Formats: sequence, C-alpha cells, structure tokens
Amino acid sequence: DLAALERSTHGRRRDLDDDDELIFGVHQSLFNAKVVPSVPGAQWTGIVTSIACAMLSEGLVDAVVCVQSDPGDRFTPRPFVARTVEDIMAARGVKPVLSPNLDVLATVEALDVENLLFIGVGCQVRALRAIQPYLRVGKVYVVGTNCTDNGTRSGLDKFLRLAPSAPAEEIVGYEFMQDYRVHFKLMDGTYEKVPYFSLPAG
Repeated sequence: DLAALERSTHGRRRDLDDDDELIFGVHQSLFNAKVVPSVPGAQWTGIVTSIACAMLSEGLVDAVVCVQSDPGDRFTPRPFVARTVEDIMAARGVKPVLSPNLDVLATVEALDVENLLFIGVGCQVRALRAIQPYLRVGKVYVVGTNCTDNGTRSGLDKFLRLAPSAPAEEIVGYEFMQDYRVHFKLMDGTYEKVPYFSLPAG
C-alpha cells in the first residue's frame, strides 16, 4: 500500500496531479547535482558516497547500511554495516545485482546503533519502512537510489557478454539512459553506448 507508506513516512501521499511527484514521489525540492571532482571509483560522480561519508563524519549517524562487493567478485553485492568512512568508500560503485540489504538489520541492532543511514533501492526502502517501527534504533535516514537494471548474477554475466562489444571484465558499471541507450562505463573512463533496440533478445 504505497499511499499508506507515503502518509506514514512523509505525512501525506504524493500529489497525483504533479508530474514530478507522480514520478519521483513526495518531495520538497528537486535538484540536478554532481560531485566535483568526482569520487574515484564511483559509478558516476559519487553523490551517494559523499552524502554517506559526510553524515557519518559529522555525527548525524553512527552506522550506514551500504553494499560492498564480494571479495571474489566485484559485481556480487555484500550488504554491510559501515562504521567508518573507509567502510563506506569500500562500497563505491553500483553492483547491478539483487542485494539482500535488509539482512544486516540484525547486525545494526546488535551493534546498538543509535542513528542509521540506509542506502537502498525502492523495494528495499519500502520493506525497511514497513518494519521501521520495530527496529531498535533512534533515527533512520534513507538515501534511495534508482533501480531499473537489477537482476541475478548469472543474468548480469549473460548481459555483459552479449550487449557491449567491450569485454565484460573492462566494464565498471552501466545505466539505461533517457537517450534510449545503455551507457557502459569502462575502466579507462570512456563509455560505450548501445541503443536499446540493439540489445540481444532473451
């Protein structure tokens, strides 16, 4: 029940007559922003990483739920409770695979976290909001990220083998963009842009 969740979280539901709220949900202001200079190793410029580091450094939170990479595979997600800036920096970059972020909430409670920052995609945030009243923490802050291209690890392997011409091991990340192309970011900082309609079927 999205409308009920919006009311309990934001005090009202989204304005269905407002095009921006219809797409982005309840908000006070919308901004386009980027980090200058970019955070090395980030998916784009590192806005989410920078927000998380600032909130922890300034004492607004004492833990951050983020997603690091599995030590054996950079695209396999490993939900993590970060307590230091170094822990957050180790979570830079998107892992475009479904991640069980709520699995670490028991760890959050065991660590007696007072104020928490949770970073996650929409379905994770909705699940968090549903159980938030039962969490033994003080304040919960959320940085929601977009989710349009998450799937299984085996599905990602297939996609990276078939869609771009660049070898899969050279791809840092990718995003489905408004220009109807998938932008694949390569390790050398360049991009390969593949039209949606050129993507392999199946």
